[in-house]
Amino acid sequence: MLDDLVVWLKFQLAREEAMARDAGDGDAGRWNFETDSGGGCAQIRNGVGDVVVYGEGNATDEEAAHIAYHDPLFVSSDISAKRRIIIRCLEVIETASDHHTVESCDEDDAVLAEAVLRALASAYADRPGYREKWRPWC
Repeated sequence: MLDDLVVWLKFQLAREEAMARDAGDGDAGRWNFETDSGGGCAQIRNGVGDVVVYGEGNATDEEAAHIAYHDPLFVSSDISAKRRIIIRCLEVIETASDHHTVESCDEDDAVLAEAVLRALASAYADRPGYREKWRPWC
């Protein structure tokens, strides 16, 4: 069951990463929300000063700030962290199932690792392919 969850979760992360990469050049730095003091439209600029989103009255200041905060650089860093968590969880589960190892990992660690994987996947529960049996236990 975990194999399917992990494959599906990695696919979600790859899709999210591709969308972030397509949205902007990670080398352009963090996005910043700027309000125009002259009463014009708000803008979101990348780290080198290029405008990436014009407010034009469609987004509230709060929505624009949220967009800027979740720029491609942040998304890339977030995905890298999630991938490291997945790798470590799988290592813990594998170690716990290996009866030839010294007691460096026990069943409680494996249960926690599985719970972490389920929690990570639950953030994408509204995406196609998510299975109810993957829901976190609590």
